[in-house]
Amino acid sequence: MSEKQEDFLFTKEMFEVIPNVMVQIDNRADYKGEVLLDLSQIEHLVKIASTAQKIVDITINYLGKKQKLYSCFYVNLFRSLKIINSQNNRGDYFKSEIYCKNWARNTVCDFLILLTPKSLQIKSKIINKHNIFVSIGSLKDEIELLDSRSPERIIKEKFIEKLNSLGIYDDIDPEVYHSEIEIGIEEACRMSVDDFIYYLDKTFQKMLPLMLIYMTQNPLPYICKYLNLQPLYSLVECAKSTGFEEEELERWVKIINRKKQVIFQGPPGTGKTFIAKKIAKHLIGGTQGFSELVQFHPAYTYEDFMLGIRPDTKDGQLTYSMVSGRFLEFCKKAESCEGICVLIIDEINRANLSQVFGELMYLLEYRREKICLAGSNEPFGIPPNVYIIGTMNTADRSIALVDHALRRRFSFITLSPNYDVLRNYHEHRFISEFIEELIDILKYLNQTIDDPHHELGISFFLVDDLENNIEDIWTMEIEPYLEEYFYDQRDIIKNFRWSEIKNKLFKQ
Repeated sequence: MSEKQEDFLFTKEMFEVIPNVMVQIDNRADYKGEVLLDLSQIEHLVKIASTAQKIVDITINYLGKKQKLYSCFYVNLFRSLKIINSQNNRGDYFKSEIYCKNWARNTVCDFLILLTPKSLQIKSKIINKHNIFVSIGSLKDEIELLDSRSPERIIKEKFIEKLNSLGIYDDIDPEVYHSEIEIGIEEACRMSVDDFIYYLDKTFQKMLPLMLIYMTQNPLPYICKYLNLQPLYSLVECAKSTGFEEEELERWVKIINRKKQVIFQGPPGTGKTFIAKKIAKHLIGGTQGFSELVQFHPAYTYEDFMLGIRPDTKDGQLTYSMVSGRFLEFCKKAESCEGICVLIIDEINRANLSQVFGELMYLLEYRREKICLAGSNEPFGIPPNVYIIGTMNTADRSIALVDHALRRRFSFITLSPNYDVLRNYHEHRFISEFIEELIDILKYLNQTIDDPHHELGISFFLVDDLENNIEDIWTMEIEPYLEEYFYDQRDIIKNFRWSEIKNKLFKQ
């Protein structure tokens, strides 16, 4: 408890005055809502009212912060302060209620702060007010209604474990307080604001899993947040975001789960990195896993990626020590996680892979084995939950650096320009005729290029207000690419200059 008297919320007199007032009221047969109080009683009642208001403000501010984390519930800003006739309310003489509402703005949970002649009580319960539910009964039944597919099934199991640890995985009785803390007067009179928030937090933490179930239409995303799991990201959402068919994405995920290391390859503008991130988001969804991205370049080394000696200064002295590279650090972090961990290597073919990977070339093929790395006497192996997704621009000349040994260790998923993605992206912008003209131009251009490794993708045109930006995109991004590819065929480029393309797009 706090040592600063000025921080205390309550005094012993505050617990003594109102019972005396209640006795006066209870003893008056002719009581009509009026009672004569002396100055001392009035002074303490004012102090109690001020404290009560402060308590309500603290509670609402606390719940408001939690609401930002869990937007599934709303805090009712109505401040309820009541002095209650003790005979009719089982000895409670002061009551403050704060309601929480669900997605439909129906009250389903309340937090109560009660002052009694013997103690301070902080309570909370799920309530069945305004006939929100036909009945609030079995929590087990409510959880069984959640999706039972994997990984949803695993999330349910983890959630049930958590509920059991809290001792609340039983039938829910709307008349029972599921969290109830009683604090004696002596302790309450030493209570600071921080102390009160501590007890409020204990109450909230016990109520929160129940609130997630009874206050939301779709509890799973909030349960993931509550259990510190990555948010679920279904293939349906992935398909909607990427424009690829769900069946195609499902096939890619199957390949990744089997091989554990794949490379998305294709010409520029096909969305390789974008899709790699979305697939990684799906793979880690509902688990404690994580994803990270590293981009390779010609100066990337074994020391950067695996293990190497690094200079450091300590007490003004230059020292050299063995430091783990990006991949080893990633694997150490993954070992302590339950769930898939995905490392995305962007532009994987831009580095000298045989040099950068070193012993990893062996470990990628023999996943269950361990070997000692150069400069280390400790055996190292790739954790089974580590997946690698690379991206490779097939138009890049450095693709020649990807040798057959590496190709045997990765599965390759080829991405070609997907014109449906372009259509879907702009379908709500009422420029369908413009988009169809652009697609016809891109198809003709790629036929002219006549090389699947150098085709022009559609990512260049996935921008808002395309009609007003198309000239800059074409002249500053498309034409320089074509000039490099057709550097010895200048006549072909003439057909794809902006002056020609503009006439076709805008039918001038």
